Amino acid sequence: MLLTRLLHTLSQNKLKTLKGSMSNSKGKLIVLEGLDGSGKSVQFALLSEYLLKNDFPFMTVDFPDYQGSFFGRLVGRYLNGEFGDVYEVSPYVSSLLYAGDRLESQPKLSGWLEEGRVVLANRYVGSNMAYHSAKLPPEQRPDFIAWLKRLEFEANRLPEPDLVLYLNTPAATSHRMVGQKAARSYTGSSHDIHERNQTFLEVVAGQYLWLCDHEPAWQRLDVTDAEGNLRPREEIHQLILAMLADRNLLNKG
Repeated sequence: MLLTRLLHTLSQNKLKTLKGSMSNSKGKLIVLEGLDGSGKSVQFALLSEYLLKNDFPFMTVDFPDYQGSFFGRLVGRYLNGEFGDVYEVSPYVSSLLYAGDRLESQPKLSGWLEEGRVVLANRYVGSNMAYHSAKLPPEQRPDFIAWLKRLEFEANRLPEPDLVLYLNTPAATSHRMVGQKAARSYTGSSHDIHERNQTFLEVVAGQYLWLCDHEPAWQRLDVTDAEGNLRPREEIHQLILAMLADRNLLNKG
């Protein structure tokens, strides 16, 4: 019943969507991806500050939107374990929650890109691909990822990213860094159902690397040293700026 209701809601919202895929949009969509604890939010803030200081017309978006969207609140409940542990919820169901959260933001994303803005996203469709394909046997993962791309980019008409930067960290580092985070709004636990299972995180990390190898818009950035510690934040920031410059994504006009 939950799957039926979710599919109905997504289809109704899709009918209300007026704008299609923005692969040829005037603006640029830049996405930061990574395991929790990879320093992604720090780099998101540093890049936002750089765009502001250099007078780029830009907007930011952070997924999931745990408090601001209907589906975002459902994502929070899922991560808090209300619907079962990580392997107890079908990836075809759990991924719909995340897709629905982004669908609610589709009109503003498309509008910003039409206006020629740089849109900086903290997580996007790639998180759905990596985390939920990791629940499946290896031989089923490519088909699931292809299904997700049809759902998000075709059915839901989300803009396709110009660049996805994956901040690569070992799962052990992620698990350790998450334990040092402040309390999150959606859970009272130190680790949600995705974060508490280090074996699952290792599979997710492997799926992220697979996406880096198979998706043209993806680029990997190793952000830890040989001991698994995060490199200095400013060093990582400068590497990100260099990658953006290599792809001509920091050009104005």
